[in-house]
Amino acid sequence: MPGQLPAPADDFTAAEGILRRQAQRESAARTYARALPVVPVRARGMTVEGADG
Repeated sequence: MPGQLPAPADDFTAAEGILRRQAQRESAARTYARALPVVPVRARGMTVEGADG
């Protein structure tokens, strides 16, 4: 499916790594990612599916 990321062996660890990298690189002017600790894999309308399900 387009836009879908392949699932790594350990989804939780992969999501944590992405969130850590995002926290290091993202500007402090954006706070949504810190308030919502999710790695979006798929979204449609108001539904967002995270990497950890």
